[in-house]
Amino acid sequence: MMVALKRREWQSPQAIHIHQERTLRHILAMASEYPYYRDLFKTFQIYPASCSREDLSRFPILTKEIIRQNFPEDYSVKSQRRSFRTGIQRVRLERPS
Repeated sequence: MMVALKRREWQSPQAIHIHQERTLRHILAMASEYPYYRDLFKTFQIYPASCSREDLSRFPILTKEIIRQNFPEDYSVKSQRRSFRTGIQRVRLERPS
């Protein structure tokens, strides 16, 4: 990874922009496999393969409440034993009873 970063350091701004767009599309393609993001893409008529950085400003900011509302029903916190860091505060992502 460090070699790739060092190589990219000397690339033109256009080449860096192309790399960033390609990486963004790859991340969005992976995100589109999840129902929340799939629905979001449909709502805003944004397609991961053609999404640009400017399109991202149309998405709502992801909050803890949105995460809790869209938490998968079949997710077992006990089987995962994982918590996620969100900013400074550590929050367990458990579906309210």
